[in-house]
Amino acid sequence: MSSALVPCLSFGTHRIYRNDESRILVVDSLMVKFTPVEYRLLLSLLSGRAVADAHLAREAFLCEVDRSVQKNLDKHIDKMRTKLQLVGLGVHRVSKYGYVLLAVPV
Repeated sequence: MSSALVPCLSFGTHRIYRNDESRILVVDSLMVKFTPVEYRLLLSLLSGRAVADAHLAREAFLCEVDRSVQKNLDKHIDKMRTKLQLVGLGVHRVSKYGYVLLAVPV
C-alpha cells in the first residue's frame, strides 16, 4: 500500500489531500487523523455531494440503517465535525437524507 498523498476535490479555498494508509487528511498544510470508521465515512463525504445515511451506514458499518445504526452514525459524524472544524471544514446534516461536507469559516 502506498503512503503517498492523493489529491481530493477542493472545498472552498482549501487544498485537500488524503493518505489512505495512515487515515490522514491534509487540509492546506494541516493534518487531521481519523479512526477507521471515521475515515470510511470521510471518503464518501469527499465526493462533494450530499451522501445518504444508507450509503454511509453501508460504507462505515457494512449494514443497513436502523435506529441504533443511525445513532452510531451520528456519534461518529459529531466526532468528525470537531476534528474538521479546526481546519475549516464542516459536516452538515441534510434533513431526512444524509450529510454533506462543506467549507466553513474558521
